[in-house]
Formats: sequence, structure tokens, C-alpha cells
Amino acid sequence: MSKVLIDYTLLLASALIIENGVEGVRENIYKLPDIRENIQNLGKEHDNCFSKMSDDIEYDLTKNLEKLLQLSDDMITTVNLFSQAEIATIKNMNITSKGLDNALQFQYSNTFNEKLTGYDYDYYQSLFNKTMSLATDNRTRTTMAALFLATSFPHMNYFWGGGHESICEGLDPTWGDPRLVTAEGSETTGTKQPNSLDCSGYVSWVLKNGGYNIEKPMTTWELENIGEKTPLINSNENDIKVGDLAYMDGHIGVIVRIDNKDITISHCSGTGGMNITKMDTTTGLVTEDWNKEANRVGQPYFTDIIKVNYND
Repeated sequence: MSKVLIDYTLLLASALIIENGVEGVRENIYKLPDIRENIQNLGKEHDNCFSKMSDDIEYDLTKNLEKLLQLSDDMITTVNLFSQAEIATIKNMNITSKGLDNALQFQYSNTFNEKLTGYDYDYYQSLFNKTMSLATDNRTRTTMAALFLATSFPHMNYFWGGGHESICEGLDPTWGDPRLVTAEGSETTGTKQPNSLDCSGYVSWVLKNGGYNIEKPMTTWELENIGEKTPLINSNENDIKVGDLAYMDGHIGVIVRIDNKDITISHCSGTGGMNITKMDTTTGLVTEDWNKEANRVGQPYFTDIIKVNYND
């Protein structure tokens, strides 16, 4: 079995060093015209020669900066793919790592301020395909699909009734486009919002792209009944698996990590859109929420686990 050691913290720190270094050099490039003008003012006679040399330097530096930025982006993409691979537990590969939570949280924070409107569909669809190709079974595919939208994609807002007309395979190129909210029962009904998903639309999309046999989008109450429901409190890793669902009255999410008594849930909430929420199964209280706007820490939230049969 191949062994791979990954230090996500080092990879991310290196990527940030490159980005910061590029910005410093870029500032100096902006000074080149001033340098040229100073030389002209000193009465140099070969301005045409210097002007050409200055343009060449500026061009070469700009090109090299673009390559460095691409390297930084590639490193962050590598963090994404390897973090997903670790979760996928690829056959014949033993992955040992440092800072997986930090890597995932960095990706979540990094995409939180990106606008969904006008996202680069081709780039993200390609990244999604690469990510999903790492999975070995449907339960893992479901987990990775859930994490992809939460941590590796421009931050998705909550769209009341979103995702209930049909389920797309892969990403929807219309996500982020202005769309009228037609579903009744929300303060946003009748207004235009960036097209996205609601909680059950998100879980339906995740299940479909994970390989679960789902024909059409399901409501929260339909998803509640796709498997055995057990109380979240006092559940443990013997009772729950990644890819199972976390439920509360009117809301639903996907369990993406289990660490003894702690479970991590990815869900699309009316408070801030895409969320990663951690809960203690001994107390039923939230211990961490990556969306700081949600203000859930120390509060009860999801109440039950829905055990999903993937028939792998």
C-alpha cells in the first residue's frame, strides 16, 4: 500500500507566501514609468533604447508573476484534491496528514467572499470532475459532492425553493444568475435572488451526484423518511456513517466527517447560505460553525440522524 504524507498547513502557507510576494513585486512594476521619467529628466540621450528595455522588463515580469499566481492557485487546488482524497480513503493509498480541518476551513473561508454570480463554469466543473473521480463508492462520492459545494466552490447563498424543479448532474451553469423566487412562504418570495439551492435542494443534489438512486428533488420531509431515523444525542461512529443525513424539524444536511463523539455537517441554511457545522453527540450542542454569522455555537441544532442505505 502506498503511503502519502501531506502537510496541508505548509502547502497553504507556501501558497500565501507566493501570493504576497507577487503583490510586492507587482507594486514595483507599477513604478517603472516613474523610473523611466526620472531618467529622461536626467538628460539621457537614449530614451528610445531605455523605453524598449523598460517595456521588455515590464512584459517579462508580468508574465512571470502570472506563472507564480498560477502556481499558487495550483497549490491550493492540490490542497483541495488531496483533502478530498483523504476523505475518500482511496484504495491502495494510506494518507497521513497534518491540518486537514485547517485546509478545509481555509478553502471555505477563501470561497466565502467569492461571488457566485458569473462563476467560471468550465473551471469549476473540471475541478468537480477531478474531485469526484477520487471516490471509491457512492457514500464517499456523496460526502465529496457535499464538501465540494461547501468548501471548493464560490459561496452559495440560500434560495428558497432552489433546486426543486429538477436535479442537475454536475454543476448548474445558471447558479448565481438573478432568478425570481416563486415558492411561497418566504420573505424573499416575489423577489429576484442569485439562483442557488435550499437545504433539501442541496441534499437532493448531493445524493444524486453521489450515486444515490433519486429520481427527482425531495422535500425535507421526504428526505426524513429515506432511512431509519435515530436521535443524534448519544449516537457514535458505530451508529453513523459519512453520507448519512442530519435532520431537525424543517431543515436537513449531510454528515461529512465523524470523529468519535463529534460530527461535521454540511448544509445550506437560511442564515448565511452554505454552512459547515460541528456538533457534540453527547450534548446535542453545536461546538463550531464556520459561518460566523450563524451564531450557533453552544446551541442545540440538528436533532436526529437519518441512516442512508447506498446499496454499494
